[in-house]
Amino acid sequence: LAFFQQIKDGEIIRNGVKGYSVTIPHKEGVLAVLDEVDELAQKIGAVNTVLEREGRLFGYNTDSSAAIFSLEPALGESPEGTALSGKRVVVLGAGGAARAVVFALSQKGAKVTILNRTVERAKRLAQEVGAKWGPLSDISKMKMDVLVNATSVGMYPEVSHLRSP
Repeated sequence: LAFFQQIKDGEIIRNGVKGYSVTIPHKEGVLAVLDEVDELAQKIGAVNTVLEREGRLFGYNTDSSAAIFSLEPALGESPEGTALSGKRVVVLGAGGAARAVVFALSQKGAKVTILNRTVERAKRLAQEVGAKWGPLSDISKMKMDVLVNATSVGMYPEVSHLRSP
């Protein structure tokens, strides 16, 4: 809450900050305190980049394009025109980063399944994009071409906590 209050009160701008990255757990909540949010970030429902211009705060989402930029070259060419088209992609998590990745994957024609500890959250996101959903415990049952970890598990400094299925 203090983070959002600092943004709302203009404290960050007064300190000369012209832009910043937003990360877990604030990517969705920050939307409420921004002056303007670009169309993609509105659609995704999450912001990871904030810029200040003339005292106003603008929110953007670059996670979606970054995910595609990283995944497509690794998957190679596809007769469908995008390397992700038709691929079975399992996304772990349903927070701000997952929202961006899921939206981008869906636009590229991937067959997305969202697994999350809170199944209702996975279900809500899945329904927005026409994806499948389930509990995180289903991971060992999944047939997939690509696995995307969009959770905080494995983030520094607990990098050893991430285990593959």
